[in-house]
Amino acid sequence: MRDYTFRFSETLSTTLNLLRVVAIHNIVIVHGIAMTQLNISINLGLIGALTFPFLFLLSGFLITHSVLSKIKENTYNFPKFLITRVSRIIPPLVVGLILTAFIDGIWATFMGFEFPSETYNIPTFFLNIILLNNSAFGVPSFGTSFQLWTLPMFFWSYLFFGWILLGLRTTKKKYSYFIILGFFTFMVIMIFCGPWYRGGFKGDITLLFTWVCGVFFSILINEINFFIQKKKKSSIINLKNFNTQPNLLQGQFTNSTHIRIIKSKFFLWAALFFIFFFLIGSLFYIDLLEYILLLVFSFFFLLIYTQYTSYTYPEKVKKLISFMASYSYSIYIIHYSIFNFLSLFFGTINDILLFLIGYISCNLLSLGVASITEKKYHKISAFMLKKLNL
Repeated sequence: MRDYTFRFSETLSTTLNLLRVVAIHNIVIVHGIAMTQLNISINLGLIGALTFPFLFLLSGFLITHSVLSKIKENTYNFPKFLITRVSRIIPPLVVGLILTAFIDGIWATFMGFEFPSETYNIPTFFLNIILLNNSAFGVPSFGTSFQLWTLPMFFWSYLFFGWILLGLRTTKKKYSYFIILGFFTFMVIMIFCGPWYRGGFKGDITLLFTWVCGVFFSILINEINFFIQKKKKSSIINLKNFNTQPNLLQGQFTNSTHIRIIKSKFFLWAALFFIFFFLIGSLFYIDLLEYILLLVFSFFFLLIYTQYTSYTYPEKVKKLISFMASYSYSIYIIHYSIFNFLSLFFGTINDILLFLIGYISCNLLSLGVASITEKKYHKISAFMLKKLNL
């Protein structure tokens, strides 16, 4: 494979953060509407079915970009990759599950409700932390954290993918590489074929497909970027042969090339076209695969446009998006338990007011969780790497 030299433009980086924020908060809002019983005539289940594939697509793209950007460093190996992923995923999950245990314990005690013994106990708590929940191992989500069914899929896909790329530089013996690869393959199968509560694994295989599409797009955009840079250099060299002004012509070429290849706004309109049908499709009963195809194409065209467009976000908007993205994982972990708690304790409050209280509470509490975990993951990772001499 060609060396990975692609780097996010500032606009693309901000756009990816924006898309992640919109997707996560969409899930939070949908769950909040359902649990506070707001009288809104929308298909909540379908909206969720549309949002989760996008998160998997985005995840596959970002993890591939991260690994391929670092793989040219000879010292970058699987243990470093693993520590980085664990530092990013596990600390917010631990704090979030502790908060869930506390919240669930309060309302269960005061409401006189007993959790099923298999969901609210110490073994289930720790099995959720090592991300074995909602798999073929038969481990449920802890307490009311039902939304955590996606995390094992993300985590074990990361490890499988990371080992494929970094395993051979980590272990000296090939048979060790294939043994560990077999273990990760087994884990991915157990995770993606396990959710019994959805009556099959067709939807989970679809999520895996969209994750792989994200991986492919990261590799494809590197090829596109290489092609554009090659054409740019070739044109500048040819123009220099005419004894013209290189700097001026380089700028002219850059502008004309972007207008012809990128900034014609074809990619933007194509993205909007597919996004429109992706959203309008929620009014009709079409197969999930058709949704996925619309999603994949819209993401690809939006990706190309935002990478090469001259548009830049206003500084205040960038800061707001970055701020909201900094706790998006934490709010995903804790929001369900918070809405569940409020809907049971304060169910007599006006539905709209209850929803607003719940949504604000989710944001504030997740900021607290993120402040000691998600926002500190670089420091946590650096500390662990130093302690392990990696």
